[in-house]
Amino acid sequence: MNGSQEHTASVSVEEMLWLLEEQNSEPRRKYYERIVRTEHMHDFHYPDPCGPPNPSQSCARLLKGTLNMWYCGNGYPKDLVLEVDRQSVAQDPLRPDLWRCQLCRNCRLMNTHIPPVSLGIQANHDEQPVPTRHQAEMYCCKYCAKHTKQLGTRAALFEVMDDMARGDAAAKEKHGDSFEERKLGPKLPRAFMAEVGEEMCQAEVAHHANRCPQYFISRPEKSIHFYKKALALNTAKAQDGELDHPDELDARGDEAMGPAQASQRTSGKRLATKPSDLELYERRTWYKFQKGSGLSDSLPPQSSPEEQVRMAHAFDFFRLVQFHGGTRPYFTWHNWDARPIVMMSPVIHLQEDGDFAFGARWALMQYHVWEDRRTFLDMPYDRIKAIFRSWVDGAMCPW
Repeated sequence: MNGSQEHTASVSVEEMLWLLEEQNSEPRRKYYERIVRTEHMHDFHYPDPCGPPNPSQSCARLLKGTLNMWYCGNGYPKDLVLEVDRQSVAQDPLRPDLWRCQLCRNCRLMNTHIPPVSLGIQANHDEQPVPTRHQAEMYCCKYCAKHTKQLGTRAALFEVMDDMARGDAAAKEKHGDSFEERKLGPKLPRAFMAEVGEEMCQAEVAHHANRCPQYFISRPEKSIHFYKKALALNTAKAQDGELDHPDELDARGDEAMGPAQASQRTSGKRLATKPSDLELYERRTWYKFQKGSGLSDSLPPQSSPEEQVRMAHAFDFFRLVQFHGGTRPYFTWHNWDARPIVMMSPVIHLQEDGDFAFGARWALMQYHVWEDRRTFLDMPYDRIKAIFRSWVDGAMCPW
């Protein structure tokens, strides 16, 4: 159903209810006649409304095999049908693959419509039968891929399928049953380019086709994974003077090591690895700031940058502090215009349901200051919920 842009026959709701009353049959008929004259007439063929259209009009189609024979793609003017038994659904003589509905009509320029629908929508609509599978495919492709500017051109996807059908028919006639039908997939770029080519340049088309980001940011993104590391906690205790985690050698630095650990570094028996996000925040008090680093304006004032970091929760820590590894790791503050966009994992959903304790635990891990990960990880659910509710009502909660 195709709605018109003009609603010259529209009336208010109160007027329509009045027209639909049984005793107002004559005003209702006059209103319906006005709808037909203003909304349902294909009378713009130039210069003769009952003749063929001008080649520049949107409904004009060039008859195949000719150079200057134009006809109306919508089938106007239509034949008169004055008797009920003369109604039919028949093939279009100029387009045999298209079947048209021939209902009673005493006007050759009136489109096929349903009067009650016209009274309801108060706009143009054109009813067409879809009796064959090919016509159903054609209508779906034609209207789903119709040009947004309503230029009157054939839809690109419809043209592709039409060309495929003609090529398959020619191949079958030449090669018999041994021919292979053409596939739609390789033809889709043609339809894609036809639809977007007028709206964007080739570089924009390639950008979207390759699923590139639709935005550009000057700041980096930093994903913090607490949950995965917490599931893989190593509970083994250090033995024979060894440290709990292999990466502890690099994380603590030479100044924090004892003689046994320093000898391990020099002997090369253990490889240094980068600490995980969970370990880095837990060990934040092990590292010093680069000389000359002042206090951060984004954290409560303290006696030193190290003390500010000790009192910062995990989200602020990763948003403001940059870790520099190596044999002597240290901290610096991120520049104010280069602070990363921090995305914490897991994502917190605080709802009063069965998973509330899970969300409360990880909210405390991400936004509450802690020194030992097991403070909240090993805490029972009841205790977690009680601490969370007390913390949310306090001044230390960032929310």
